[in-house]
Order: sequence, then structure tokens, then C-alpha cells
Amino acid sequence: MGVRLSKFDRKDSNKLFFRSLPALVRRKIFSYLNATDLMILSFTSKSLELFINNNLLWRDLCQKEFGLTELAKPLPEFITFRDMYLALDDAANLFNVDPCLGIQKFKQIGIIEDNPTTVAMFIKNCKQLSRDQLGVYLAHREDILLEWIQLYDFKFPYISQALRIFLSLVSIPNSGQIIRSFIRAFAYRYHECRKPPFSKDTTYLLAITTLMLRVDLECPKIRNNMSKREFIKILRSIDPTIKDKDYLVGVYDDTYMNSRMFTKYNCDILTCA
Repeated sequence: MGVRLSKFDRKDSNKLFFRSLPALVRRKIFSYLNATDLMILSFTSKSLELFINNNLLWRDLCQKEFGLTELAKPLPEFITFRDMYLALDDAANLFNVDPCLGIQKFKQIGIIEDNPTTVAMFIKNCKQLSRDQLGVYLAHREDILLEWIQLYDFKFPYISQALRIFLSLVSIPNSGQIIRSFIRAFAYRYHECRKPPFSKDTTYLLAITTLMLRVDLECPKIRNNMSKREFIKILRSIDPTIKDKDYLVGVYDDTYMNSRMFTKYNCDILTCA
């Protein structure tokens, strides 16, 4: 019969077991925690505080949350990766309140340069940025929007599939002009990736109509939803060059069968778009 350990003996046993683990294993365990959890955990014991302040652990966080995969050491103005992470976290929080000020803060830190390409790459890889505020920022910086959209590969059979992915990346402000600008950038990129048998302008028309179809199907105020026949008829009446009926049927069916593309748009988008 085994010896039964007291509560205090079990705690000591757990501590000894954790300390006996190789540093690489402990680092892997802590990699599943976010910065807030690590900071709280560091107050529980001196040994954990010492390990959590490990520079490599915070470097991993910088790489994972801000996409800084090529950074071998902290930027010159920071002593440790922990200090650098906290500065980046403050800049991300500022972005999520005021995107322009947030980007300016990232530039001051020295993590991005003052050109559309590096800004686009950074906002693609940074996981801490709000989708809503990203949409607000890109709405005012079309040059960065165009660079950002080029970083994605939309090689999906149906444009409705690509559109769902696109709208999961950014929340577009509910303004007609801004919606058209975003959807046009998406449609042109989809055309480059997929090379469908119709023009860029036709691809844009199809993307806008698919967007309107999705809202039409989901809006509770609309009782008579657009049918498959009406969807095809509308598109062909605007652009007679769309001859592939099977493709249009596929777009309609995919849009009809799949889950919501949008969470915040209401019926007003039908008039905005």
C-alpha cells in the first residue's frame, strides 16, 4: 500500500518535479500562457519569477504575438525582451483605441519603418490588433490596404469562399464608399490569384453582389430573399459576359449553405454597397 502524502508534501513534490524538468520543457509549457498569466505566475514564487523573466521566453512572445520572427536580440533601446514586449503591448493597446497613434508608436519603438510595405507586413502578422480598428486604419490608408491585401493568397474555387476569409481578417466600416474600396481591392486580388474567365471589373461586380446576397439572406427584415434564379439574372443583366452558370450556382449555394460572413452589418449595407 502506497504512502499517502499530506497537502504540503504534495506541493513540495510538485515543485521538485517542475524544477527537475529540463529548461527547454519548462519553456515549452510556459509558451502556452499569455503575458498576463506569466506576470501573475511570477508573483507566486521566487524560482518561477526567475524563470519567467527568462529572455528567451519573452522573445518567443514577441515573435508569436507581433510576428517578429527574425529578431535575435532586443532593439537597442531595450535591455530585455520583456521590456520590449511591454512597450509593444502598450503600442498595440493604443492602436486599438486610435490606430494612427498606435502605428506612430510602433514607428517610434523602431519595429516598423515609415513605408506602406513594412506597415502592411506588420499589421498582417501582429495578433494583438483589433479587427475593427484595423478596418478604420486601412480605410484612411488605401496605399497600405493595397499592400496588405497582396500578402494573402485567395485561390479558392468560389469567390464567396475567398470573401468569407477576407471578412474574417478585417472589419470594414459601414460606409458605402469604404465598402466599395475594400471589396474592389479584394476582388482585384482574387482575380490575380484565381484568374477566373472574366475581367477584374466583373470580379468586383460578382464580389459586391455576393456581399449583398449574404446580407439579403440573413437580414430578418427581408421576407422574400433573393432566389438563385434572381441572383444569376441580376448578374447577367448587369454584365452579359458572365456565361458560366455552374460557377454562379456554386457561388449562390456556397453563400446560402455556409455560416455567417458578418456579425455587425445590418440591412443598411444593401443601400451602402
